[in-house]
Amino acid sequence: MLCVLALLGIVAGCGDSTDGSGAKAATTPAPHADKVVLMKGLKFAPKRVTIRKGQTIEWVDKDLVDHSVVASVIDSPDFAQGESWTQTFLVVKR
Repeated sequence: MLCVLALLGIVAGCGDSTDGSGAKAATTPAPHADKVVLMKGLKFAPKRVTIRKGQTIEWVDKDLVDHSVVASVIDSPDFAQGESWTQTFLVVKR
């Protein structure tokens, strides 16, 4: 089953990379990414990604501002320049 994730529909949030208590958001080792999306110049590259069930996507923040990845099925913590966040898609909607 294929799904085209329109990254234009995902909002890159700006904010600080704390968990609300002032502590830096924890990052865990990322599983192997099947695809990588760069966040640079307040844009996503590539703009669209085709995802198959079980694939892992990694978002890498190359901007000077913190970002988050938000869509109907995902809501990442904020992450800063040089940090990344991954999501494995176990269910893919068409």
